[in-house]
Amino acid sequence: MAYLRRVPKSPYWIAAYRDKNGRLQNKSTKLTATPANRKEAQQIAVSYEEAHETRTVVKTLRDNYSKIAQNLNRSWNVPTVKDFISNWTAMYAPKLSDATKRAYQYRFNDFLEFMKETGRQDFCVDELMEDDTAVIEYRNRLLASVSTVTAKTAMTILSGVFSYGIRKGYFIENKFDELADIKETDATEKRPFTLDELKLVLESCTPEWRSLVLFGLYTGQRLSDVATLTWGQIDTRRNEVAFITKKTGRRMALPIARALRTHIDTLRKGTPDAPVHPEAERMMSEQGKAGSLSRQFNEILQKVNLVPKKSHHKARGAQETGSKRVTVNPLSFHSLRHTAATLLRMTGSSEAVAREIIGHDSASVDRGYVHMDPSSMQAALDKLPDVTSV
Repeated sequence: MAYLRRVPKSPYWIAAYRDKNGRLQNKSTKLTATPANRKEAQQIAVSYEEAHETRTVVKTLRDNYSKIAQNLNRSWNVPTVKDFISNWTAMYAPKLSDATKRAYQYRFNDFLEFMKETGRQDFCVDELMEDDTAVIEYRNRLLASVSTVTAKTAMTILSGVFSYGIRKGYFIENKFDELADIKETDATEKRPFTLDELKLVLESCTPEWRSLVLFGLYTGQRLSDVATLTWGQIDTRRNEVAFITKKTGRRMALPIARALRTHIDTLRKGTPDAPVHPEAERMMSEQGKAGSLSRQFNEILQKVNLVPKKSHHKARGAQETGSKRVTVNPLSFHSLRHTAATLLRMTGSSEAVAREIIGHDSASVDRGYVHMDPSSMQAALDKLPDVTSV
């Protein structure tokens, strides 16, 4: 039988009850622990227990909460999934960085599109959580189209967002939380380019894409950072290029490798705030992310047969049958970071120098106490092979 208890740090009545497996559960009723609220709080405690015991969790919760709300002269309704996400965004998005907002909004849009495609666009959040079907379908759709790392990140984002529904009392179990534990075991890992592959890529690039590839290789930075590079970040007098990385916010001042400097000297320079790669910067400004640029680079790789050509026969979100799934290409623009790190080590750079150039953190080294000598980084970068003359 459900009962009420109090805990020292909570002002509310706490419902204690047994779930369907006999485990003792404790959940706040959100009613202040006063004698006047005890009767209504007990009703909420009983509703929690009944919801766990019955197979019609949604109906039980709705009926009980509606009845209790009427007794308290309060209105209570469960929002649709779309409204729930909008409410969460209004409350929590202002606390997020711009990059995180974009990542969350992309995931929200993708999930809502899935709900629409599967005829669930009018579902309330409690209906979504009534059984595993919709959440499992979405997880499987992710696993069929993106890497396990991306799938896990997506499910973790949604798990955190929908945990708000438990706090609001819309449902008891968060299905995203139960299914977010995806083992990150991609059969396809990113790998570096070989020098021959780089030559093929450079020969197939437009002038701007050739420049993006060279900056990506010789600085080891991400596509979003080289795409938005301005002339003000390039100091030819000091022979440095400066970055504040979009992903981590890390400030970096990297010596310019000889091969990259030769390339820079061929470019038409602009004002300090002018982009080095105007078309790429325009796409980043319009979309706020590098997705379209990544697809363009993938098309270049397809053209030189370094990645499989994508089939357009399968509908969006379709899944492979059996144990097969869409694999993630081992080569992408991000592979240039792997290439830079690999070549640095192969040409004799120490782990510390390579890590400082690429911008990787180490759990065992506190960068605040380690200051890399610019001449060491310059020497390491100058040892990289000139892929423009391979």
